Amino acid sequence: MHRIFALLAGIAVFCAAHAQSGTAQVLSGTAQAPSSYPNRPIRLITPFSPGGAIDIYARTIAEPLGKSLGQNVIVEAVPGANTISGTQQLVRAAPDGYTFMVTTMSTVVSNRILFTKLPYDPDKDLAPITQLSYGTVLFSGPGNAPYNGLKEFIAWARTKDRVTYGSWGVASWGHLAGRS
Repeated sequence: MHRIFALLAGIAVFCAAHAQSGTAQVLSGTAQAPSSYPNRPIRLITPFSPGGAIDIYARTIAEPLGKSLGQNVIVEAVPGANTISGTQQLVRAAPDGYTFMVTTMSTVVSNRILFTKLPYDPDKDLAPITQLSYGTVLFSGPGNAPYNGLKEFIAWARTKDRVTYGSWGVASWGHLAGRS
């Protein structure tokens, strides 16, 4: 896979992993999948807004993945609650190998720190399959800004009563980095 320029801490793909189902073993290669798999479309959830970096990335890989598997891969954006809404959709899906998710590490790392109670257990309900890409967080400002780097920006910001910034979502890594 190629590197994508996106504001991401890291991307991982997850599937619903129910211990009784054997889904995680099938996907990791430790159990045999039926030879007819897949025999219907595959659902690929992105727990972010349509048109964002993850959604675009998922749509970019869905077509070649579908051709390779001989089935359509349908990308469904399920944004909300810092990836919790989409993750709930994944966890509630039948553990049959037909529902997957492309997400960032916020789903399994940040959310357990930011929220006292999650409607899913990242350790029990999600099984990592592979890392698809590495991303970076880009800090940028206008070309005519009075600073030329992070240290200069911090010195400039300390002279201001208020500095505004944009991120890709409340409680996202970009939001948290901007607050620090």
